[in-house]
Amino acid sequence: MPSLTAARAVEQSLREARERWTDADGSLDETAWGAWVRAVLANEWNASERDLNDLEQAARDGLLE
Repeated sequence: MPSLTAARAVEQSLREARERWTDADGSLDETAWGAWVRAVLANEWNASERDLNDLEQAARDGLLE
């Protein structure tokens, strides 16, 4: 389980990345954002490949923000 500090860092990073990869029309570049989410979660939380699918979906659903 990640520390509170690690959880907050990921939360902030996800929010910033969502803003960065959302265009003026409000469309999110899902491919770029999803790859970035997986990289951050693997790096910050040491998430296993097995857990990354569920965590990526949670991020897409807004549960990690």
